[in-house]
Amino acid sequence: MDLLPIGTLMRLFEMLPDGPAKESVQILSHNLREMFDRSEETALRMAMTRTFRYAHHRNAMLAVWGTVPGLRPPALCGNCQEPIEHPFEFRDVDYCCMQCCHDAGDRRYCIRGGCGCTGFAIKRRQLREHRRRMRAMQQLIIDNDLEDDLHELTGEFPGDLDDPFDLALDVQMDEGSDAEDPMVTQANELSNVDNLVQLSRNMVELAETRRGQKRARGSDQGA
Repeated sequence: MDLLPIGTLMRLFEMLPDGPAKESVQILSHNLREMFDRSEETALRMAMTRTFRYAHHRNAMLAVWGTVPGLRPPALCGNCQEPIEHPFEFRDVDYCCMQCCHDAGDRRYCIRGGCGCTGFAIKRRQLREHRRRMRAMQQLIIDNDLEDDLHELTGEFPGDLDDPFDLALDVQMDEGSDAEDPMVTQANELSNVDNLVQLSRNMVELAETRRGQKRARGSDQGA
């Protein structure tokens, strides 16, 4: 939307049929001019962009878009269905941001604390990827008869029975989910139990304090 010439935007606006979508553009454009001192061009551009973001107005605007020769409708995010300004591609689908890519399963740019993945999940994912690459490397060594060279460098042959770095598929090491560390999960559960116990103790102490205060008031009144 930001790249469209103002003439094209005006043409699209004029072609919009009377209805909620056109009213939305008119109201937003007027408010932007009057309340925020935007120019007519900027106000119309912002109003058209914001109206297009509303799913219930989008179909009307897309219908108009399709009537302009050579003008392609804006691409929509494969996750949130918002218009895409700078596409992020994952598995041949375009997304509007890295977070939508992540929500769709893209884990290429995970940063602990910034994407929602735990440190344990990221480390296990990296381990799986490293083992996958090492299996490919091992196969390349075998296919190119480089076992002797490997043996000279490491003293090992690929696939040795006593190899401490066995790369065969392992149920635990190559497990495919991003589940939390079981030890961390257990620790969190125990912490929740401790919190409940402490809350119960606090409630009992509060009840004892109130009973003591009532007894003290009764003694004062009796005196």
